[in-house]
Amino acid sequence: MLDLLAPLPWIRFLLIQYARYLPLPIKHVSMALAFDLNGRPVCNLQSHRKDGFHFITQVMEAGEWLYCSSLESQTLARMPMQGIDHKP
Repeated sequence: MLDLLAPLPWIRFLLIQYARYLPLPIKHVSMALAFDLNGRPVCNLQSHRKDGFHFITQVMEAGEWLYCSSLESQTLARMPMQGIDHKP
C-alpha cells in the first residue's frame, strides 16, 4: 500500500505517524534455547503467557537456578532448574 502512495510522500508520512500510536500485533512469547558445543539443541524452554518475562536477551545457569535478563525489564527472572527437561 505504501508503494502505491510513493508519488504522495506527505500522505505516507501521515500514515507512518498515525501507525506509531496503533498497538502492534506482537505475540507474547518467552523463549530460551541451549545448544551443545556441536550446535545441537539440548534445551528449548517456551512460555506463551502474557504476564511472562519477555524479550529475553541472556540466560545464565547458576547452581540450581536459571537467571534471565530482558530488554523490557530492569530486573532479572529466576527459574528453578528442577523439573526442566534437557531434551529439545
